[in-house]
Amino acid sequence: MIQSYEAGRSELSFGFFDGLMFSGLCFFICALFLFPVFVGGSFHNQARIAQTFLFSLAALYIALRRWNLPLHLTKSAKLVFGLLVIFSVTSGVHAINKAASLRELGLFLGVAGFVIAIVHICFRSGFEQRLVKIIIAGWALYSLKFLLMLAMVLVDGQRPNAWLLISGFDNPRFLNHSQTIALPLLAGICLNKKLSFPWRGIAAFALVVNFMLLAMTFGRATILALLCIAVLSALVFAEIGRKLAAVIILAGMFGYLFFHLIFEVVPAWRDLSIAAQIKNSSEAGSDHSRFLLWNLAIEYFKSSPILGVGPMNFAEFKNPKGAHPHNIYLQVLSEFGLPFFLLFFGSLVVQVVRLTQYLKLNLQHFATSGIALGSFLALVAAAIDGIFSGNFVMPTSQVWIALTLGLFLASLARQRCLVELSGLRRQGSSNLLWRGFLVLLLCSQLWMAIQSLKEVMQPEPRIGVRSQTTEPSELWRPRYWLDGWLGK
Repeated sequence: MIQSYEAGRSELSFGFFDGLMFSGLCFFICALFLFPVFVGGSFHNQARIAQTFLFSLAALYIALRRWNLPLHLTKSAKLVFGLLVIFSVTSGVHAINKAASLRELGLFLGVAGFVIAIVHICFRSGFEQRLVKIIIAGWALYSLKFLLMLAMVLVDGQRPNAWLLISGFDNPRFLNHSQTIALPLLAGICLNKKLSFPWRGIAAFALVVNFMLLAMTFGRATILALLCIAVLSALVFAEIGRKLAAVIILAGMFGYLFFHLIFEVVPAWRDLSIAAQIKNSSEAGSDHSRFLLWNLAIEYFKSSPILGVGPMNFAEFKNPKGAHPHNIYLQVLSEFGLPFFLLFFGSLVVQVVRLTQYLKLNLQHFATSGIALGSFLALVAAAIDGIFSGNFVMPTSQVWIALTLGLFLASLARQRCLVELSGLRRQGSSNLLWRGFLVLLLCSQLWMAIQSLKEVMQPEPRIGVRSQTTEPSELWRPRYWLDGWLGK
């Protein structure tokens, strides 16, 4: 029996496990990228170990809460899901490096568990607003840290070096991956009238500063994705869509204006002759590198078109450029094979079209329409960015994509009454499949946390046996760890 949202939400109070989960989210969103590297030898590796423990915490959270699966799945959805599991496991068994495949499948389980935890959190009374405030605080603190560093450089009489001012990431492109998700989300938050004006003002501040950061790093895939969703929003989603598109465009214009003033006008005015390094030396050849990786992915697919080379096994075969193809679609095709690719992305396209139509007709009835639309467009932006980058591979952007998906599904669940609130109470589930999933999820995430702890103690964390000594610059091709190659 489906109860009303108002009737059921008051029964769910903030408890110890909620506080634990929110603490983990606060650390990852607000604190992790403000401090130097403490573990793992790099920001990438530190983010990966933090992600592993965050996913373990999410698994523990939903297991100890003893909640049922929050969304009702149709028979066809269950069939598709079952086939995807069969294809992915078969591909993993078929892979050369089965340990890496097992790790990748465990990571997928962790992402699924994290999304479910976020849906549970955001569905409940007042909890979504708490999480939204954490998101605002995280990006505002990062923006404030950047501005303070920039001010110190200018006061010291130096011309700012754009890329060196990006802290918390081994490569500024990794920041761009997260911005693809965060900027549409912040734009939607700015339109959320349930938030007080000061909070929306802080969100707008973080939005403008991050557009300045985007202009500094010239993240082309992110810029393209944001332009595409701004046009989509304005054309499809009526008044709220036009407002959100306007927020994105105006924030982008102000961000570029501030970038021009700080990196061109102010240095010229103060007669600073040191050149601003906007791009690194390898930037000019990045397109050639990307095409090389795409061709490799196609060759790997041709070698095993049905099952692929196996999850994460693109990194099993060393190449001069990268441990992943910088294209999520070619990555899935080469690692999982054609049947999985067609079933997964075919189902995804159908759902995106249906959701677009549903939002177009019903968005005005959502309690938090700005967040619902912002999170949906952020996911679309991530899908566009994924054509050209590794945003679905890097740990920080993986967390942001999963977090945003959870926010969107919670908004959708509240509006469509898809959640059985009696199943959100602390009670045992009668669904053996769901219980089995919880056991598998919890065990897999604890295993991954233990394995990651062992690997992070190595000088250069990696999966498998250490390869022969090579210069670090030749090894660092990020995938799971910064040193992205597997053991051979």
